Amino acid sequence: MKKIKELIERIETFRDDFQKGQSKKTKVKQKRAKLSPIIYKGMFLFTIIGTLFFFTSRLLFEDDSPIIDSGFGVESSQTIGNDTVQFFQRIYNPETRYMEVILLTSRNETSVNREYQAFAGSVKEGNKGVALESKLEPLFDNYYLLTIPELPKKWTTILIDFGYSEKNISVNPTYNQEGEMVFEDKEEVNQTSFNIDYRKVQTSKTLAKRNVNDYVIELTEKDIEKAIAERKKLNESIQKIESEIVKTKSKILENEASTEYLTAREKEEIENANKQLNSQIDSYYKAIEEAQKQIEVVEERRQKLIDRNQAAQMETENK
Repeated sequence: MKKIKELIERIETFRDDFQKGQSKKTKVKQKRAKLSPIIYKGMFLFTIIGTLFFFTSRLLFEDDSPIIDSGFGVESSQTIGNDTVQFFQRIYNPETRYMEVILLTSRNETSVNREYQAFAGSVKEGNKGVALESKLEPLFDNYYLLTIPELPKKWTTILIDFGYSEKNISVNPTYNQEGEMVFEDKEEVNQTSFNIDYRKVQTSKTLAKRNVNDYVIELTEKDIEKAIAERKKLNESIQKIESEIVKTKSKILENEASTEYLTAREKEEIENANKQLNSQIDSYYKAIEEAQKQIEVVEERRQKLIDRNQAAQMETENK
């Protein structure tokens, strides 16, 4: 407000000086002088409006409504039945309004008749929703691709309903009204919901539907990187444990060297302490053994991913 008052005073001073300097001009110039206050008042008004617009533009255009978003990766993980599912990746093309979501489910080796399904909708104000055309298709292993060809122009939140239905044949027969033995199918349905806020989704103007091999190549490369990172962490953990083993052995030697002038009771305490330290060393070696086994598993998984990646690349090149 202080700056605005100063601006008003400067404009009024300039207007007064201008009018005094024009008092002896011709009639045409006098008329022009009479109009000058109006012109400068208009300029002043324009300046004020511009200033107010500058300071309030963020309030006018920034969306400060609550963000309802499930995130992606581990933070988006949810449980459906005995499984877990998470958003692995979600990307939106603002020019074509095409969106794709990659979901990752946990491994389930015992399910035989399980069928995953997904539905998408645009949530508007007042919790009013509009169903959107979408398609769910498997990529490989536990990866699934959900594509939404076209989102509304001014969408804010997308609701993804993901789940599965599974039919299990009952081994215990029942009898109908006619007394006939029948084996009924039991269908289990589980689902969960995810939200995508337009302010949190990754965008790409080049995003478009690709063939399955392209997704396989991209995802296996990411999983290979994760396997390398996991292997590195395991090796670092082994190094730390080996360092602790060295320190613990040194402590045992230190204890043994100090027993020459100790009483029998004090020697007994040292022996008990060394037993605990040796037990700790044994647990360290077991931890190293487990870490090495895990490294073998990770390395095998990494190699399988490399093989799958190369196979996908060869299929793509041969097409």
